[in-house]
Amino acid sequence: MVIDLMLIGGGLSFRDKKQLLEYYQNKDIDEVWSNRFWHEWLLWSLENKFNCIKPSMPAKDNADYDVWKIIFEKYLMKVNGEEIVLVGHSLGTIFLMKYIVENGFSKKIKELHLVSPIVSNDFQPADDVEDTASFAFDITQINKLKDHCENIHIWHSKDDTMCTFKNAEYLKEQIPESVLHAFEDRGHFISSTFWELFDELRK
Repeated sequence: MVIDLMLIGGGLSFRDKKQLLEYYQNKDIDEVWSNRFWHEWLLWSLENKFNCIKPSMPAKDNADYDVWKIIFEKYLMKVNGEEIVLVGHSLGTIFLMKYIVENGFSKKIKELHLVSPIVSNDFQPADDVEDTASFAFDITQINKLKDHCENIHIWHSKDDTMCTFKNAEYLKEQIPESVLHAFEDRGHFISSTFWELFDELRK
């Protein structure tokens, strides 16, 4: 059986240009442009089990949902596996949730993995300089995810300062059958490997 594994990485979104400029004025260059993520490592490690796909989403530093949707659907036309596993990280999580809730999905999603999910600005710090912007959606419809996903896994660390743990708590509350993998000291999962997720996917 061919199983597709698609990973949607994160990005940044802003409600207006003022917020955009303030973000980059206040960020250290290494913090903004660090590329030491586990995404490529994970796909490389699992390429003998899955048909691995990582869409190259445009304008990740000032992302727009409608543009991401166009690209995502182009990739979906090339997905041929009997089953699909979706992994989202950071902004990639709210993209996948919004897309599935608003559009459904053409095939049953075997697993949905949400790493450091962001659900709504309501769960973010009052002084947060980022914004869900065009990625915002009606979160009261979040339980529609279970209509399209056999298994939902939430991966979040309590010390994540970019997407607070409140996001994960809301998801678990709204979708009780989901599995919450809670950590104490992994931050925003900005690391070169992610063995716990690897082991779960390898099952």
